[in-house]
Amino acid sequence: MVSGLALMIIILHIRKRVLGLQGEQEAADSRITGNLVTMMFIFLIIELFLMGSDLAVLAHSGKDEYEMFHLLTEGDFAPLFLGVELILGGLIPLILLSIKRIRLQPLGQCAACALILCGILAMRIVIVIGGQTVRLF
Repeated sequence: MVSGLALMIIILHIRKRVLGLQGEQEAADSRITGNLVTMMFIFLIIELFLMGSDLAVLAHSGKDEYEMFHLLTEGDFAPLFLGVELILGGLIPLILLSIKRIRLQPLGQCAACALILCGILAMRIVIVIGGQTVRLF
């Protein structure tokens, strides 16, 4: 959900820049972008909560789940998961979007969206490659 909203916001800003919208159309685009940024902020909070819940469940489950928790937090995928996905793709955009001056500027919105997309890409890499490194039985 967050990645789709981030991509839509970037596309809206590119569209606005390329078409050179003015007047009523520019006002409508600004309202839509503002609503999308607000929705993305809310869904980013929910996503970070779910990520924390997932880590808590992995840490307090069986042996295989704890092995995956260890792989994500201290193993080979720790820099990608903690550094790129959690901090760069989650916490930094959350901080950027919580500052009103940055949240209202197109450059701040696009920067937060780009960071979110980097975090989502890291999540996909961790899920696919990390899932292949842990044996099933």
